[in-house]
This record gives sequence, C-alpha cells and structure tokens, in this order.
Amino acid sequence: MRIGKLPTAQFNAMLDIITHLYGEDDKQAFATFRAELEATPGYQELDYSALFPPEVLDLEAFGEDYYRSVAVSAKAFRKEHALSEKTMAKVLGLSAYQYGVLENENKPVAFSVAIGFRAKLGFKLNSHVNFTAEMRRFPAFHQLRIAQHVRDSLIVEALRRLEEKEKKNVSQMLLSLSNMYI
Repeated sequence: MRIGKLPTAQFNAMLDIITHLYGEDDKQAFATFRAELEATPGYQELDYSALFPPEVLDLEAFGEDYYRSVAVSAKAFRKEHALSEKTMAKVLGLSAYQYGVLENENKPVAFSVAIGFRAKLGFKLNSHVNFTAEMRRFPAFHQLRIAQHVRDSLIVEALRRLEEKEKKNVSQMLLSLSNMYI
C-alpha cells in the first residue's frame, strides 16, 4: 500500500537507491528484469498520479463493474484454456453452483478476494490483473492494477537481492518517504 502511494519520480528514486547497493551482476540482472516488466502492455502509457480513485466513489456501481469484469474474464479464461466449470470451481474453492454465479455477467455478485489468490496460485498465473480488464465504468481501476502489479513485482525483486540489514534500512526509508504521501 505504501509503495502505491509514492509518486512515480519517488518510486523510481527508491529503485535507484536500492540498485546502487548492488554489485555489477545484480545491477545488470535487475535492469533486465525491470525493462521486461516495464514493457507490460499499458504500463508505459500510464499517468500514475491520475489513477487514484475520486474523493467520492459509488461503491455499488464500482462493485457491479468489478464483479461483471471478473465474470467476463473468468469465462474467457476458462474457454481460452479449455477448462470445465467443474475444474474452475475446484481450483477456486467454490461449488459448481457458486462458480456458475461467479460467471454470470448479467447479475454480478460479490465474492471473496481469496478467489483471486486461488486463481493466481492454482493456475500458476504471474498476476490476476487481467480479471479487471473488462471494467467499463471504472477502466482506470484496471490501469491502476497494472501499475500496482509492476510496482509490487519491481520492489519485491529489488529487495530480494539485498542483505537482511540493507533490507531493513531500505524498508525504513520507504516507510519514511511514503509517510509524506499518506
């Protein structure tokens, strides 16, 4: 959450600070990883600061748009990968009936966010961002999810390459910096 609050320039500055702690091999490996991740379709075109929700958000309209997108995307995913509804239900930890309800785009119903995590793990997905791709009333939310996925992946990979003491110090710097934007 705190990484998500940082403006782009500050986020990039933190990555620069972290990579200056690396040896040459890690610098090169991270630069390659970063270039590949930042090439994610739709990421480069984003104005991150314009993606935050409005001060007043119609949660009912947002939820309807979100769960409709999940329904459309789940059905498309199932068909693209030639999976049965039974298999989808099993991986997501739902009954066959519940899965049928989840796929009904005409009557979107709220489901636990745990389903997204189960989909990611059960189908070995790199991300579950695509399940928001069909949002029509709030398309900026999908763009925000793309940006969040890229940022999360970058910061996790960047920190992974540090020693424990360095991780602790960098985490403290991130915490302090993010406090200015909360």
